[in-house]
Amino acid sequence: METDLDLLQGEWRVTALEVDGGAVAFEGARIVVRGNRFEALGMGSDYDGRLVLDPLNAPKRFSLHFDVGVESGNVNHGIYDLNGAVWRICLATRGDAAPRSFATAPGTGYALEVLERAGAAGKKKALASRVPLPSGPATELEGEWRMVSCCRDGEPLPADFVACGRRVFRGDRTTLYFGKQVFSESGFSIAPGQIEYGPQHGIYVLSGDELRTAVGVERPADYTPGKGRTVAVWRRG
Repeated sequence: METDLDLLQGEWRVTALEVDGGAVAFEGARIVVRGNRFEALGMGSDYDGRLVLDPLNAPKRFSLHFDVGVESGNVNHGIYDLNGAVWRICLATRGDAAPRSFATAPGTGYALEVLERAGAAGKKKALASRVPLPSGPATELEGEWRMVSCCRDGEPLPADFVACGRRVFRGDRTTLYFGKQVFSESGFSIAPGQIEYGPQHGIYVLSGDELRTAVGVERPADYTPGKGRTVAVWRRG
C-alpha cells in the first residue's frame, strides 16, 4: 500500500499562496520531493532539507528540517492534506507549534499553499487570469528601491534575503521581489508620512535616496522593530 510519502514524490507547482492573512503574488514557485528530501524552487533563495510526515493526526502533520540555504538548521511545522493531484499545506514559519487549521491571519507567520502536481490536467499558471490594474500617476516613491535592512516581527531578515530584496513603485502599484521572485504585489496609496498597501497600514519618511518604512495591520507610531510590524530601510536605484 502506498504511503503519503510515496504519493508526494515528484514536482508540485504552487497555484495559490497566502501569508499572514494576505494573498501573495508569485510565479514559477514549486516543491520537488525525492525520497524524504524536499527542494523549494523559485522562492527567492534555496530551501532544501528533510521532509517528515505524521499522517496519523487529524489534520495530518509534517515538518521541514532545513539543511541548505538561509534557513539551514531551522525546523518549520505544519499540517497538510493530499487529494489526488492537489496537495494543500499550512506552515508555521516560526515557533514550535503547527497551525490548527488551514487558515492564516495577520501576525501569525502562517503560510497557506495549494500545490498541484506538475503535468496534472487543468494545471494553470497562477497569474494567467489576473487582469493588470491601471496605474495611477507617479508619486515621490516612483522607481526601484534596494533593501538595506529589514526587521519582521522584531527579528532581522537573513542577510541573504536583504541582499536580494527590492521594492518597485510604478504609478499606484508596488511589487516586492526577492531575487527574480515576486513575493507580493498590490496597489498602494500615500498621504503625508503615511502609506497603505494590501492589508498593511504604515508610515514612511523619505530623505534623499533613502526610504524608511514601518507597516503592520495596525499603523505603527514609530520605526522601532516589534511584533506585528515590518520595519525596513531602502535605497533608491
